[in-house]
Amino acid sequence: MRLPWRPLKIAVLGLGLLVGLGLISWAVTNARATARVAERIAALRAAGEPTTLADLRRKPIPPESNAMTYLDQAAPAVEAMVSAVYAVEEQATEEERKAIGDDRPSPGILAAMRDALAAHPDVVPLLERAAACPGFDRQWDFNLASRSFLASMCTERISSLRSIWRVLHYQADVQLADGRRDDALRTCLTMLKLTRLLHHEPCIVNFLVGMAVRWDSIRVTNRVLTSGPISPELHAELEAELARQDVVAAYCESLRSERALGSDCFRDLGVPYHFQPLFKNDHCDYLDLMAFAIATADRPLDDGHVRDEFARVSREAGLLTRLIVSSIERTRESRCRIETFLHALRVLNAILVREQAGDTSEPHLTKLGLPVEATLDPVNGEPLRLKKTPQGWLIYGVGANLSDDDGQLEDLLDVGVGPSEVAPQE
Repeated sequence: MRLPWRPLKIAVLGLGLLVGLGLISWAVTNARATARVAERIAALRAAGEPTTLADLRRKPIPPESNAMTYLDQAAPAVEAMVSAVYAVEEQATEEERKAIGDDRPSPGILAAMRDALAAHPDVVPLLERAAACPGFDRQWDFNLASRSFLASMCTERISSLRSIWRVLHYQADVQLADGRRDDALRTCLTMLKLTRLLHHEPCIVNFLVGMAVRWDSIRVTNRVLTSGPISPELHAELEAELARQDVVAAYCESLRSERALGSDCFRDLGVPYHFQPLFKNDHCDYLDLMAFAIATADRPLDDGHVRDEFARVSREAGLLTRLIVSSIERTRESRCRIETFLHALRVLNAILVREQAGDTSEPHLTKLGLPVEATLDPVNGEPLRLKKTPQGWLIYGVGANLSDDDGQLEDLLDVGVGPSEVAPQE
């Protein structure tokens, strides 16, 4: 029986042709994807934007001008102080623990705070010296591969920053308990100044750490302001510091550095990235998403165009890009929430200045001497709400549900500041 060589040869040649055409198609698709990524990266570089972790390197800050120098010196004592107070809190009753959450530490816990501060008298001066520095540099190693850099950001050095704000919180609690409101507000100013120094820390995770300690600073400042009269000079100093708290700029900075880190993560995929157009197209989607997030960083949270675009990316973008969409949305929500707190605190401060000067007329946002943008709700762009309660003024904006819940700050239904009895807790 003769084998059908001719049909077999034709089949083999046809298969070879199909494979060749497939390889050509793959090569063309891969080349186009490579060109798309290169085009976007070139545009970013031409605009002076960082596109790799190495691009995030900054000129070193002299040690005497670097806040981290003094924070590092204080770190061992700070951890010892927090551990000592925490040990007492662990023995507290359930009622005492609730009081701690409501910023009403019991006498026993206040005594532990006093003892910790007295045992380490050099710590607060070091923190104040750090707050007075012009810069903050934790000396991140931007030469690391993306995975190693991510791991370095998850070390105790990030969480240890929270301890610094806790110690300053102890100081303010003790000062308030002693009736030293001006001194307590000076401590709050130290907290806010330190927070502002975190603006240039890279990537979203550090931005969220900054939002957490900024929230703690705002919460303590609100309690001090509503506790009684403060000297006019300190009211003015507080307004000046709050005006410098540019949360939108910090958010944009975190997105730019996150974009550089993300690009390195794509490239560090290695062979699959270089020979698989799917990943390059995903990289393009990622760069487009980050560009959109940066361009709309100052938009209100309820901006329909922004919401629709994030929803579209969640449906249509590459797999890796879709994974980060929700993180960016939550970070944007955090930005708007903290900015609402800052705006509300500025309004409260301005109202208290009027009242201390003897002006008992009904306050109007347009007559407080504040920039218009500082009186708006970052969630919807509308003016903040003012509400007089028996305990004092409540200033708030709507929460993530985008509706006015009549100043219900519990569970962040609304977002704002006011009397400690109704202000949101941690």
